[in-house]
Amino acid sequence: MKIQKTLSILLFSMAAFCLILFAFWRLHPAPEDAVYKLFSSSPPGQRVALFPYYLSRLAWPTFLLGVSALVMACLLRRFPDLMADSDRPTPLFSPGWGVFLASVLALYFEILLIRWLTSEMRALAYFKNLTLICAFLGMGAGMLMKDKSISLLPYFSVLFALVTFLGVSPPGKLLGRLDIPGSTVLFLFQTWTGNLAVRALAFYVFITGMIAVQSILFVPFGQAIARWMEPLPTLRAYSINIAGSLSGLWLFSALSHLSLPSWFWFTVGLGIYLFVSYSVHRLRLFAMELVLCILTVFAVIWGDAGAIWSPYYKIEVVPWYLDVVCGRDYGKKYYKELGDGKIPFGYALAYNEVYYINALNTSPEFISQFPEYRSCRDRTISHNLMALDTFSPRDKDLLIVASGPGNDIAVALERGARSVDAVDIDPVVVDLGRKLHPQQPYADTRVSVHINDARTYLQSTSKQYDYILFASLDAHTLLSGMSSIRLDNFIYTRESIQAARARLRPDGLLVIIYWGQSPFILGRFDQMLKSAFPEDQVWMKGVLYAAGDGLLKYRDRLPPADVSDGTVNEQTVPSDDWPFIYLQSRHIPGVFFYMAFIMIVLALWLANRAMGQIRQIDWGFLFLGAGFLLMETKSVTQMSLLYGSTWFVNTVVFTAILVVILLANGVARRHAAFSENLLYASIFAALILGYLLDANQLMGLEGIWRHAVAGLFIGLPFFFAAFIFALKLRAVPPPLIGVAMGSNLIGSTLGAVAEYGSLVFGIKFLSILAVLFYGAAFLNSVFKRSTRIPANGDS
Repeated sequence: MKIQKTLSILLFSMAAFCLILFAFWRLHPAPEDAVYKLFSSSPPGQRVALFPYYLSRLAWPTFLLGVSALVMACLLRRFPDLMADSDRPTPLFSPGWGVFLASVLALYFEILLIRWLTSEMRALAYFKNLTLICAFLGMGAGMLMKDKSISLLPYFSVLFALVTFLGVSPPGKLLGRLDIPGSTVLFLFQTWTGNLAVRALAFYVFITGMIAVQSILFVPFGQAIARWMEPLPTLRAYSINIAGSLSGLWLFSALSHLSLPSWFWFTVGLGIYLFVSYSVHRLRLFAMELVLCILTVFAVIWGDAGAIWSPYYKIEVVPWYLDVVCGRDYGKKYYKELGDGKIPFGYALAYNEVYYINALNTSPEFISQFPEYRSCRDRTISHNLMALDTFSPRDKDLLIVASGPGNDIAVALERGARSVDAVDIDPVVVDLGRKLHPQQPYADTRVSVHINDARTYLQSTSKQYDYILFASLDAHTLLSGMSSIRLDNFIYTRESIQAARARLRPDGLLVIIYWGQSPFILGRFDQMLKSAFPEDQVWMKGVLYAAGDGLLKYRDRLPPADVSDGTVNEQTVPSDDWPFIYLQSRHIPGVFFYMAFIMIVLALWLANRAMGQIRQIDWGFLFLGAGFLLMETKSVTQMSLLYGSTWFVNTVVFTAILVVILLANGVARRHAAFSENLLYASIFAALILGYLLDANQLMGLEGIWRHAVAGLFIGLPFFFAAFIFALKLRAVPPPLIGVAMGSNLIGSTLGAVAEYGSLVFGIKFLSILAVLFYGAAFLNSVFKRSTRIPANGDS
């Protein structure tokens, strides 16, 4: 069997890699600096710190994984029919339960990989929708493979183990920190390499491999869903599929809300997978899958030991000691190895494998005890001291956006702030600040905490402030797995700055700390601030930006402001429709073109392998899938603007979409004779209305009216789209259900690639693209009706 032979080769390769890596660490516990010269141009101590740290943590797990992979590879070679004759004569559950459970698993693992992989591998955080695209592509290809003689479900456990090992392994960590080629888009917290050619080649090989592996990973679920759907009435099977997806969504959302560790996510998902496996596979195959799943969970336990998972980040907390942080060998250690000293200083917090923020003792009383460390301590917390020392908060009412573990709050209180409203999107980070910060700033009676999205708070509060500080806002995580919008994009727009000004008192001051150092970034902030404030009330220097009437009293003390190079024009000022502050101009970066090319080639190859001929794809269902994905992406971004970029808003939006699909299925089962032309006309009208209306216009509505209009405004296109899909699916013969569903999911991949057009034309442009795809679907339907051969007796 070709697939089993290929799998055995992969396992042999994995075993060899693991054992060689283990031997390398045993022979070189402190690897030579020369090994890393190709991968970093940073100082030697910083260069070697990361890799040995992960080697030391994962050496023995790597050895065990290598031995296990070797044993399983030998079993596959010894028993050539192990996976060919894998299914029980009769499954232990009905086809309906099969569709439901496979759908739960597909969506659950899709969200799990979006959360987990992008936290473990830094580079993937900028392409979080990549996993979504790969999942659609893989499931679509799997559905097209419904009639293949071999069941692909057993291969999931092996492929998933490979992906998990890559995520926790030292090479995976190193690859995940490779610099992303291209100078026209700003990617923060990457490892710059000394050799441009090596950097580009390594990244493109890495991203190509991740696209291929993640896509193939979801093929088994697509095949299983299509096979179990075939014996059932079409719309009933599709409704069960949607119900399973809804259950998978809420299952993972519940685990995320409870901040349970990542190994618990893996245990729950793989537990459901093993239940399905035991129900449909023979015992000898189930035993192999059980061993693989156990090893996968243990790999995650070792790899993520000590990590805290919030709804947004993987957080690792390391105690810091002043004598260690200011010691000579500080630069030679990875930040997680600094927790052994004599003078407690606070804690360092790493968000998604990047040391990003800290909770340190900023009090004058503390530093007076250790005057020899003063300069070092000031450098460590310089970004907290910078804004609040330059612009005093004394006797002012402050709003601190992105308060984090509380450093900015502590400094503001020390400097005499009258009151502080602290806004942060992540409840776990705030809770860590309450527990760990040496000065306990959150316990101060002058502090009020608001767990909310920054932009939403600015638009919903009526309170006025003397001083608004945009602190260390997230600058390196995507909003969701649906789009190219980063979590903080809507806070850095012209409309957001205007909303902040509306919250200032007449002599108030807006201060922004922003670490993205690039000439075009300076120009962006210059234009955004001047769109809300008079030119003489704007000042910028380094990473500090300030604006407002309150700036005038500081003018004599401030150094000369940095001057924008004038390359930013009105078209490239970030707005709610084009919120891409990190993009130098309105264009699609080369790395996105490359990924789109790889996904299209992979889609064509998988479709050809599944069906033999590309033209057998149902183009009508493909166009419907592309249009629906674009509507989904636009809705997520619009609802995030209206209600906040929180995980709960995203979950509610996806839930609402799935519920609308179930409602449309129910209506289609009772009203099958509804005019298709009228439905297409309705969806065109709804999409055009969505293009003309602006989400900001809905923000002025109050209470129930805002929710009702937003729900109608965003929900109507989905109902019409789901109704069209349900009517078309109802007419599909059961043997062709895999072709229809597979074509639709591959179309979703096309829509996700087309979403990159928003980088040029803005988010509203997605409505136009959706109209074009639904127009193509309508023309395809008209063409099919016109070429249909009349049955005997038809006139």
